[in-house]
Amino acid sequence: MAESERMNDKEIRKYLAAFADGELDVEQNLCVLEQMAMNPQATRRVMHQQQLRQMVNRALREMTPAVDPALRQRIAELALETETVRDAESSNDVIGAADGIEKPRSNTAAPSVLARLTPWLPAIAAAILLAASAAIWFVAPPRGGTSTPPAVAIVRAPDLLDAKRINVLETRHQSCSERIELLHNAERFGRAIADVPSKVTGFLGEQTSPILDLSALGYEFSGAGECAAPGARAVHLVYRHRDAPVSSEAISLWVRADPEESINVQAGKLYEVPRPQSAGSIVMWRTGGSVYYLVGDAAEEVKNAALALQ
Repeated sequence: MAESERMNDKEIRKYLAAFADGELDVEQNLCVLEQMAMNPQATRRVMHQQQLRQMVNRALREMTPAVDPALRQRIAELALETETVRDAESSNDVIGAADGIEKPRSNTAAPSVLARLTPWLPAIAAAILLAASAAIWFVAPPRGGTSTPPAVAIVRAPDLLDAKRINVLETRHQSCSERIELLHNAERFGRAIADVPSKVTGFLGEQTSPILDLSALGYEFSGAGECAAPGARAVHLVYRHRDAPVSSEAISLWVRADPEESINVQAGKLYEVPRPQSAGSIVMWRTGGSVYYLVGDAAEEVKNAALALQ
C-alpha cells in the first residue's frame, strides 16, 4: 500500500473491533494487518479487545444457569399440542373446501394452551430475558476456527511476599492513589496510557506487557512514577475508577524488571497474595523478564484487572 493510502490512527480504529470479531473480508484484513505491522499500538488494541471478549464468554458460561428440565419438557409438549391442533384445522379446511362449505376456524385450542401455560409464565419470562441478555453480550469467536485459549490459572500464594513487603506495597498504594503528586519523576512517563508501555520499557530495559490499559473496566490511568516498593527498580502506575471519589476505588500496578527470575513467579499463572489487614489482595504474574504486582481494595476487582492485563 502506498504511503498516501495508509490509514491514519482515527481511520484504523474504526476497523479494529471488526477485525477482532473476524468480520472483515480478505482485502480489509490484509489492510489492517499491514497497519498493525507499522503501528504496535493498534496491535495492542486488538489483543485487548480479543481478551476482553474471551473474559465475557467465560463469565457467561460460568454464570448462565441450567434450564429447568421440567420447563423444557413442558414447552416441548405444548409445542407438540399446538402443532397437532394446527394440522387438524388444516385438515378441516381441506374437507370443507371439498364439500363447498366454508367452515370457520376453531379458536378453542388457543385458550386451552394458554391456560396450561399460565403457571409456567414466570419461568418462561426469565428464560427469555436470559436468552436476550446472552444475545446482547455474547461475542462470537473470530472466524476461521480459532479456539479460545485456556483461562490463566490463579494460584493462592500467601508465602510469596513477606509481611514487610506487603505493608510497603499497601502503604504506597494508599498514599499515591490519594495524592498523585507523590509519584517520583512522574513527568518521565506522562499521562497518556498509550505512551506508557514504551516509556516503562525504556526505563526498566525490559519489554513490558502489551496492555497496560484498564479503561474497559472503568479505571482511568492517573499517572506513573519510579518506585522500589516491590524490592527493586520498578514503575508504579495508578488507576482510579472514573465513577468513584478521587481517594477511593483505586488500583496500583508495579512493573519490576526481573530478567534473572529471582522471584518464584512462573509465566502463565496469576499468584494471589492475601493482605491480612484488609479485604483486598495482591496479584502477581510474569511476562518475559518483568514481574507485575497489582494492588487494590477489593480482591475480585484486582483479579478482574489482572485478567484484563494478560
